[in-house]
Amino acid sequence: MIDMTNIEDELKRFYAENTPPIDPDEKHRVVEMVARASQKDSSAPTAESISFRRFVLTQVRFINPICWILQIALIACVLITGDIYKASEIQAPLVMTFAMLTVVIAIPSAFKSFESKTAELELACRFNSAQVLASRLIIFGLADVLWFSIIIAAMPSFATSDPFSIFLYASTPFFLFCALCFYLARIANRHVTRAAIAAATVLVVVLWQSIGLFPHWYSELSWGTWMIALVLSIALAAFELRRLIGDMSFAIAPSCAHSVR
Repeated sequence: MIDMTNIEDELKRFYAENTPPIDPDEKHRVVEMVARASQKDSSAPTAESISFRRFVLTQVRFINPICWILQIALIACVLITGDIYKASEIQAPLVMTFAMLTVVIAIPSAFKSFESKTAELELACRFNSAQVLASRLIIFGLADVLWFSIIIAAMPSFATSDPFSIFLYASTPFFLFCALCFYLARIANRHVTRAAIAAATVLVVVLWQSIGLFPHWYSELSWGTWMIALVLSIALAAFELRRLIGDMSFAIAPSCAHSVR
């Protein structure tokens, strides 16, 4: 049996006897030379000088164009369906369904790096996985403002609801479903798209069944109740988003997130 202690002692003795003495003047000269070279390199334009705003814009080209096509097609379907079926019991669930589906369409592109198993690579980049996710959510958030504006402006022209009602029917389920998707992203990780599709399917079925069982339940709620629901949904979405972006370890493996904490 090999005595590892003796081997370690012999190695320490060997390196101690064969290590040349350090010249303080030479050491100081080398340190100054490295510092000057580092300062010179840092002054040169590099990829690290890119601002986050510019980085957000560059993320647009990494989003699959099919995503935008599906978003526009969804708006067209909602407007056409709303024009054909003008009954008030159709308008509200139609807008609520639109709000959830527009989130589902954005999920694959927003969480592409995690599902394609490249998140570990992004963690070592100038802008890490959390910033990539944040930038894509900003892009989709701005796009959703445009989509919602189109729906809010167009629906009242052939529906009995006013623009403010359309806004509440769209925004409240939108933020609630965003919160659910952010939660699913933390626990489902690389299967977030399938989890979001499954959740949307269940919620859409429940929504339309509730309309059949309790017609006009949405209009029977007071504006105060709707506003409280909207504020709570925004707060919940912000809370889940903060947890999602703050938990960088979930990008590697969902089981590591809790152990790292």
